[in-house]
Amino acid sequence: MWKWKKTADLDSKSVFKSWHYAVLVVAMGSMMFFGVCNPGNQGGWMPSGAPASVDGVDITTIEFRRAHIAMSNQMQQQYKDQFDPVAMRLSDQVLDSLIERLLVYLEASKNGLHASEAEIEKIIVDVDYFKGPNGAFDPELFNRYLRSQGHTEKSLTEELRRNVVANKFRSLVTSSFRSSKKAAALDYQLDQTKLNVEFLRLDPNAIPVKIAAADIDAFLKDGGEAKVKDYYEKNKSEFQQDSKVKARHILIAFKDARAASGEAASRSKDDAKTLAEKVLKEVQGNTAAFPKLAEKYTDEPSGKTKGGDLGYFRKDQMVK
Repeated sequence: MWKWKKTADLDSKSVFKSWHYAVLVVAMGSMMFFGVCNPGNQGGWMPSGAPASVDGVDITTIEFRRAHIAMSNQMQQQYKDQFDPVAMRLSDQVLDSLIERLLVYLEASKNGLHASEAEIEKIIVDVDYFKGPNGAFDPELFNRYLRSQGHTEKSLTEELRRNVVANKFRSLVTSSFRSSKKAAALDYQLDQTKLNVEFLRLDPNAIPVKIAAADIDAFLKDGGEAKVKDYYEKNKSEFQQDSKVKARHILIAFKDARAASGEAASRSKDDAKTLAEKVLKEVQGNTAAFPKLAEKYTDEPSGKTKGGDLGYFRKDQMVK
């Protein structure tokens, strides 16, 4: 549990520095927030009633949807084809984030932190999104944004106020945190600790070991067969493996494909198909030349140095 001094007991200059920085952070965050697409009902799931309530303060449904769209867009950009909102429990993450932000805001308010009307007004006026051709704040752009986001002037102002206060609170915590002398001493000790290590690295492939068939027969006759069986029984997992194959491939990419780069980045899908058919004919005419053809045609960087070699893999590890 945090223990806080009353705001009046804090140094006014340090408080000003901490929340002034927080206002800049919120202003920047607001610019990104204003890029969120329309949160209107687009056929997706929408909870009934308030998704959550903290100390009697509700997190509204429209607030949840806006945050859900924003986080979804962010994670889609980060994970691309790997993005799976269900597996990643996106809705839970969004709700946890909103609850945490509201908790911080309420705690900050209890400790005397607030955001003035002038601060909120400055954030809104300074955002380029609301500026007209003359560079001045345009009320029509502002009202258009409110309508598109399902906001009222009051709800947007309240949301910005919570963000400003929460960031002041976080800034105040981080700026006032100090490590103990013991922690600092331990950190210094770890930083100054040095180890002198000498080792000899042996490459097994550089030390060929040849065992003659006669040596194997002699080992098995001299009680070795029982030893082999005993080792096998105790270490079956080493020998029981799924069937694998070893293959090579030639990857022909095209514009907008995941692996498209260089020349492939401007190649159309039809051109890629034509090229693939051409390469296929060359391969069928001389299968032994496959590695050389892979080095020449494949768009996979590693394949150009390994002749398209994929190594060993199970059937279910590859795409159809």
